[in-house]
Amino acid sequence: MGAAVLIVAVVYERRLLPILVVLGVIAFFIPSIHTRVMDLFNPVYAVKSSAGGRMLLWQQAFDTMAKNPLFGAGLGQYGGYVATSHSLSSFSDNYYAKVLGETGLIGLVLFIAMHVAILREIATTVVRRAKGRDRFLALAGLTSIMAALVHSFVENLFEYNYTASLYFIIVGLILLWGRTLPETSAETPGRKRGTLK
Repeated sequence: MGAAVLIVAVVYERRLLPILVVLGVIAFFIPSIHTRVMDLFNPVYAVKSSAGGRMLLWQQAFDTMAKNPLFGAGLGQYGGYVATSHSLSSFSDNYYAKVLGETGLIGLVLFIAMHVAILREIATTVVRRAKGRDRFLALAGLTSIMAALVHSFVENLFEYNYTASLYFIIVGLILLWGRTLPETSAETPGRKRGTLK
């Protein structure tokens, strides 16, 4: 969530950056957060992760895809609950790695393209139209969607029905709400300011 908040603040609301910096510094000195962050930069963590952790699982996804680079191993054959429960594979701990292992480069590109289109639609239909307090609600919605996408790098979020359903319900609600907001003059070609047409 922190990464998503930072990205949205940098792109859309830079006035929030000083507040985020202060909150980040305070959070860094909370013992549990400090330990977690520092472990990521510990060379021992990298070695252990490569030997039997997430990095190894991600490498296995690449190796699975490499056997059939375009189409992967097939749905349900790699990196998720179905594959794990049938002893076909270990859990991938990265939904993008799972998609790569199962559907190859074509599937991964299409999956990423779908989410880029969702983010672009929210940015143009909702964030651009929203004004005042509505803008902060629009940015919060965009942040929640981006947080799920960032978190998917270290968890198979879309593997679970309830998280996948919640993600797409939120996307739908944000886009529906955005369509009720008044259009800006930049979105209505041919309309001149001060005219009704």
